[in-house]
Amino acid sequence: MLWVRVGALLALILGALAIGLSFSLPKGEGPGPELFPRILGLALILAGGWLAFHPGFEEPGKESGERLTGWVRALFLCILFLLTPMAVPRLGLGVSAALVGGLTAWLQGEPWPRILGVAGVLWLLSYLVFTRLLGVPG
Repeated sequence: MLWVRVGALLALILGALAIGLSFSLPKGEGPGPELFPRILGLALILAGGWLAFHPGFEEPGKESGERLTGWVRALFLCILFLLTPMAVPRLGLGVSAALVGGLTAWLQGEPWPRILGVAGVLWLLSYLVFTRLLGVPG
């Protein structure tokens, strides 16, 4: 539980830092270069706040074969993190974000409706922010 609180504090600090530093970036007509750090900072602050004030949760008892061990999950997540940049040019940003989010939720042992929800929300957010708002192709 201590490390969850430490992670929440780091997310809050990094989010505030990203938003604060974004004010020194040049202003553009329409969405400029200062927009992305502000969105990222806000997301970090929201995630850090949720982690800081979320009621404590306990890892359910691991039944044999039901869940991956912590080290195996961490290894898979590192491999997924390293392979993600290769997926974006082939699949596009939205599909890659949905795939990575869905696989991450699956590795964490989430139920299928939540996995599909995470993938759908990540696709929608990446489409709205990057494709529609910022004009990133893909």
